[in-house]
Amino acid sequence: MDPDTAAANIRSLSCKLDTELKKNTDWNKVVEILKEISEIFKTESSRSLTVSSEFLETASTILETYLAESREVKGLNQTVTEVFRCLRNSCIGSKDNQDTICRNSRIPLLARDFIRMILKEGSEDAEVQLCCAVQFIGNAVVNNYDNQILVWSSFSPDFPLLLSSCDWNLGHYTCMVVHNCLATLISQPNADIRPIDVKDPLMQSLILAVMDMLKKEDSEWGIFVLEDFLLVEDFISVMYPQMDNEQKLLVLDVMANQLQRPCEENKDFQDYSPQICESNLLYLAKDFKEMSNILLSLGDSDTVDGKEMQPFVLLKELEVLCWATCQHIGYRALTQDDTGLLSCAIKFFNKRRKNNSQQNSFETEFNARFLLQVINQ
Repeated sequence: MDPDTAAANIRSLSCKLDTELKKNTDWNKVVEILKEISEIFKTESSRSLTVSSEFLETASTILETYLAESREVKGLNQTVTEVFRCLRNSCIGSKDNQDTICRNSRIPLLARDFIRMILKEGSEDAEVQLCCAVQFIGNAVVNNYDNQILVWSSFSPDFPLLLSSCDWNLGHYTCMVVHNCLATLISQPNADIRPIDVKDPLMQSLILAVMDMLKKEDSEWGIFVLEDFLLVEDFISVMYPQMDNEQKLLVLDVMANQLQRPCEENKDFQDYSPQICESNLLYLAKDFKEMSNILLSLGDSDTVDGKEMQPFVLLKELEVLCWATCQHIGYRALTQDDTGLLSCAIKFFNKRRKNNSQQNSFETEFNARFLLQVINQ
């Protein structure tokens, strides 16, 4: 469909919508009209058209009706879903539509009120509506700094609850929104927005919700969110003590993968940009030394107060520190360590070898020798 035809069709359909809403509304007819508009916006050429103020006014009216009259009105649930699908599709790759919708209409705040209302009600049959609403918000912030600021300011208190949903898709889409906002706010702080502070209880709730979601099922966007937070000062020192072993291993896996890529792709580390804030690695080194010293003090035993010490977290910490010290240009404080990290790693390795831990002895030996090699570069 060429842009002129698409524009004419959207104008015609918008008029039909307006007419239908002004009389004794048949919500089934409204749904069918919205589906047609949504289909038009699926084509790239049609998204070059700026969303009309008439359509946005109609969409706002529908959302306001839903918020006022609740979901009990027959046909209104599906109508709201189709409104968000139209908005979602119109924002794909179109900064003009992103700007028009988010800056020149009431829709962002209505979307926020809608999300909060559904979350408060706890209705399980509204998950499709929520997914479409969050997808719309996600598409509205892609490569759009001003919209990222707007969405972060308006929606950040709602992200932990959205992530706690049993619906994986909803959590996945929420992580997409969070990542797109976080990545920009971390690299380009805004004077009107509070800096990303992991000591903020809201941020801690968000982080724990992301980790809980990832414990249940993989999500690429969820991993991206953790990667974002690894660039934040004191992320590990604040959050690590709150994590269980499974959560720690999850974060350590993300850290190892982050650090491993530059080692494999850029052997001389020219123009190297650190993937993790150095303070996070320094805390990890401190934790490794403290916990391994506890383990070493046990002699031949691996138990404290009757509880078995699990070495897997320490092994993973050591792997992360190995990859970090390999990148001596980016993390000089680790490679210039004078607090006993190297000797602690060697002692830990020797204890593991003495205890003949079959599953991890090879990995431990690799890590200890690798650490010895890179610290002495």
